[in-house]
Amino acid sequence: MKKIILFAIAVIVFASCEKTSDSNGNTNGTVARGSIVATVDGVTTTYNGTVSGVIQDSGTDIELQGATGTYPNLGAGIILDITGPSLSARTYTDTIASLPYFISDAGIGYIDALGNSYFDAPSSAGFSTITVTSLTSTQIQGTFQGIVFVGADTSQAKKTVTNGKFNLSLRTL
Repeated sequence: MKKIILFAIAVIVFASCEKTSDSNGNTNGTVARGSIVATVDGVTTTYNGTVSGVIQDSGTDIELQGATGTYPNLGAGIILDITGPSLSARTYTDTIASLPYFISDAGIGYIDALGNSYFDAPSSAGFSTITVTSLTSTQIQGTFQGIVFVGADTSQAKKTVTNGKFNLSLRTL
């Protein structure tokens, strides 16, 4: 009888452990290395067909890209750009930028499967947020959300990007 009670207690203890899982089977809010996952207008997609993470401009810019397919059929894609004089694990938001630059801190781009391009609007701030939760010289992880517009024009069609997560290797150019 004592063994049955101990077994029952063990089952209850293990069953009560908290473990969250997203629709892609990743636990505790992370995504598999080499992936970008985002919900665009209510549809969640994993962008891991072709991925790239690059540190450039003497370490003041990180560009992350993910596509659903592979070259030459890339399909839909996500582009994240993080810019600043001292990049670290923190939250970046888009800010009003002077042309020719479309972003000055954070930017999100989305390309649908038909090739239509959506980007942050350079004339307005507050449309995008990218949070870097972990950053080394070879790896970056974090989350993102935002609103993007056809041709970065707020008078054009828009897409809402939510629940974005990334986990990519980085290389320096």
